[in-house]
Amino acid sequence: MKIREVCDRIAAYHPAPAQAHGTTCDGFKWGDPEAECTGVAVSITASVDVVREAAARGCNLIVVHEPSFYSHEDDTDWLAGRHAPFDEKRALLDRHGIAIWRDHDGIHAARPDGIFLYAAKELGWEEFMAEGNEMNWAFKLPPTTVGAVARHFKERCGLHGIRVIGDLDAPVSTVAFIAHAMFGPMARKQVEDALRYDVVIPGETLDWTLPNYLRDAVQLGICKAGIFAGHFSFEELGMRRAVDWLRPLVGPDLKVESIPAGDLFTAVL
Repeated sequence: MKIREVCDRIAAYHPAPAQAHGTTCDGFKWGDPEAECTGVAVSITASVDVVREAAARGCNLIVVHEPSFYSHEDDTDWLAGRHAPFDEKRALLDRHGIAIWRDHDGIHAARPDGIFLYAAKELGWEEFMAEGNEMNWAFKLPPTTVGAVARHFKERCGLHGIRVIGDLDAPVSTVAFIAHAMFGPMARKQVEDALRYDVVIPGETLDWTLPNYLRDAVQLGICKAGIFAGHFSFEELGMRRAVDWLRPLVGPDLKVESIPAGDLFTAVL
């Protein structure tokens, strides 16, 4: 099976929606689509270590969710010949004959959302789901504490550490994944969501929006908490289980491997 055929099957399973600007970030980002596929590696991004591990496992296609080349569109014109990390990474990919396919818009447009659904499965929370849409996935957990939820999330993400706002001993039950937001109306929505749930887990935020609100709420004695794993680590939970839907698409004869990129940061405690 050619690499292009594998990616065509993914695109048919997770069709990218029509964008207001007429484009999608999904598609080939590197490599020869006409090469015979020797195996598929799945990760949040094609980091250098992920590329090396894919090559070691005999996989010449890496299916990713987020950019591999430092911008949302994976545009490389501004990098070539000017940035050694890109040039050496490009040489590494070419040396091993590896292609990169990105599935971002399509997997988020699936109903249910293909990232949040499999993140819930990875956390073991699927049976506790109370609400799920394109913006929020909420769970009604058995009585627990902020600290217990944070430790569980940290362990499942494979993180060195995790940032928490809130009293770790506070009793909680409702926990929600909430939308990414940096500023504007979506950042305000994150604050509104913090009123609805005991614990909110945003994919991304700015310190002076939701985190600042949560800190004030905690200092005023209002039981609210936030858990901040970071965009890559949070969404890698969903991509880690992408092998579950990808294997049936390509059949039993082609290997499909999950290669987590791992924690982006080293925690200095």
